[in-house]
Amino acid sequence: MVLTVRGGATELELEVEEGRLRLTGFRNLESGAEYLRPPRHPWKGRVGNPFMIRVIRGKAFGTYLAQLDFKVTGSLSTPEGGAQVEMIGERVPVRAELEVDPTPVGVQLTATIWNLSDEPLDMEVYLPMFVGAVVSSTEEDRVHLPLIAGSTLPISRPFRHAYIGQLAAPFLIQEGQNEGFFILDENKNDLLDGGKIAERLEAGENPFIMRSFASSDRFAGGGEAHIGHFVAEIHSVRLNPGQRATLGPVLIAAFRGSRWRALGTIRERRSSLPFRDPPDWLRKTFVIGEHGAREGSFGEDLRRGLELNRSASADSFHYYGYWAGDGKTGFKPYVSRGNYLIARPEMGGEEELKEAVRKVHELGGRVLFYVEGMIVWRESEIGERAREWAIMNPDGSYLEVYFNFWHMCPACKGWQEWLAETCAELVRRYDADGIFIDSICATNYHPCYNPSHDHPSPYVWNWGVRELLRRVREALDGVKPEAVILCEGCADLAREFADGFLSHGHVWSGFTLQEPITRAVYPLINDYESWGEGDEPERLLLWNFATGHRIYSHAAGRERVAPVVERVRRAFEAVPELGEAVVIGPMSVSPENVICYRLMGRKLMLAIANLNPREATVSIPLPKGAKSIREAVGGEELVVNGDRISISLEG
Repeated sequence: MVLTVRGGATELELEVEEGRLRLTGFRNLESGAEYLRPPRHPWKGRVGNPFMIRVIRGKAFGTYLAQLDFKVTGSLSTPEGGAQVEMIGERVPVRAELEVDPTPVGVQLTATIWNLSDEPLDMEVYLPMFVGAVVSSTEEDRVHLPLIAGSTLPISRPFRHAYIGQLAAPFLIQEGQNEGFFILDENKNDLLDGGKIAERLEAGENPFIMRSFASSDRFAGGGEAHIGHFVAEIHSVRLNPGQRATLGPVLIAAFRGSRWRALGTIRERRSSLPFRDPPDWLRKTFVIGEHGAREGSFGEDLRRGLELNRSASADSFHYYGYWAGDGKTGFKPYVSRGNYLIARPEMGGEEELKEAVRKVHELGGRVLFYVEGMIVWRESEIGERAREWAIMNPDGSYLEVYFNFWHMCPACKGWQEWLAETCAELVRRYDADGIFIDSICATNYHPCYNPSHDHPSPYVWNWGVRELLRRVREALDGVKPEAVILCEGCADLAREFADGFLSHGHVWSGFTLQEPITRAVYPLINDYESWGEGDEPERLLLWNFATGHRIYSHAAGRERVAPVVERVRRAFEAVPELGEAVVIGPMSVSPENVICYRLMGRKLMLAIANLNPREATVSIPLPKGAKSIREAVGGEELVVNGDRISISLEG
């Protein structure tokens, strides 16, 4: 029996034969290309296509393949042009139902799985798992990910990234020569409130799922095998006996054209996600800096901090290291994350810090107070209490990524309450302009098995991050509603309560940030990107500007790039909507090392940056329908020669 489902430009072909299910076709209906090229080796050819389950602990530990280990107990075509398949595991105590539905954009997969055993099952469900998915060739294909700000990789490079903490949104794009496909998870469980979660748990459904995206050419299952390139979404879930989980819907959509067409579609699909409106002062802030407390009085130190940041065009900055040390270990105060309400006595204490912030305000500056969202120093004032809020591994040990720190569980109510109260007190006590929460959207997803937290699932990270930020936002609203929350990293679901992000996207992606993937989907993400710590920070800074990213003016290289930052700030101030405009895509310009991106606000904008060390005369194609172009900073009309315009840019 062959089940063919078509939606948009996508066709999936499923075959049910001798009680087994396999995916036999994945086609682009616009180009006619077949993307599925599975290995011909009998065993390798049965991996994935369309799914695989790994049980990662317990009596059922092992890997189970859809084509080998699940018997089809029922299948049918739906009147809407979809398909439904029911299956039972023959070696694993799992029942599964797969729904394949057409949509105007692509094909959606939704799976429901039940735990039929007498013990909890910790599972990784690879759905979809496309083995041998190639658009053009393994040499030409690229994968685009919303890894913080973005990442572009050859499909030959293995990866596995979780949403959130690494990925800012739950999707990937695989692109070949002028066509490709994307996978977008549209499950909204992370947005459920406590009441809805309780209802689902009562009904036997566990809604907590960790989602990752992965690609490799190897498969480990009872040995390691080269199976050719695969790309997959991985759903990590823990089910108690009798419980079920619903995975997806996952949208699979083929497209003709470039990745920018796919990004536009994803932008439309994600546009309903709730985003907070930042206060007007932050919307007009295009450069944010940082300053760590050094020595002397708080008054001297914050005055020096404002001067240093203004040397790189930042009037606003986050302030760290202002808290007292532990008095035990001899480490510098900066290490004692957790002592935020104890101002360093050697710098003047609480009253001196209050006065120092007041003077910064008098000088037109703004100060955000730093707190750490995910770790607490064990010797800090709250070290003993923090132990109760810490993440545990499955074996009962405490997670320790950083030496001598407790790693906080974001879903633990005790930690949520303490951090929210602390942030509100910092804002109230010092009249701070906001809070910068370190690590909160930049830390890898960690399941929590701490029994004292009474989690219904260890995979509560995303829900916990959102709930923690909600608690902080409510606490700040009670003392100073215009106070902002900035988070380290980048995550779409955090923008409901956070006003923006400070990120090192270039460094964290291993300098694979080649396209503004996240900003293209979320024009209002409000991500302040740093220039990294490489050999050419000016190039990365100018790339940030050309793609509409605001600037995180961090200390490394600040003096070197200060002249370029000043020019970038002037450009943003001349066209404030650049930081919220929709990124349409790049334009080809000459000479080399000049980049140009098209962005749409009230009008079409071209953001052009000369990456050459010397002045360059840039030739740009006249955008379709444009009769004239005005240079925004200087205000002059540019000369149009035929179908091109020319402009001279400083090096």
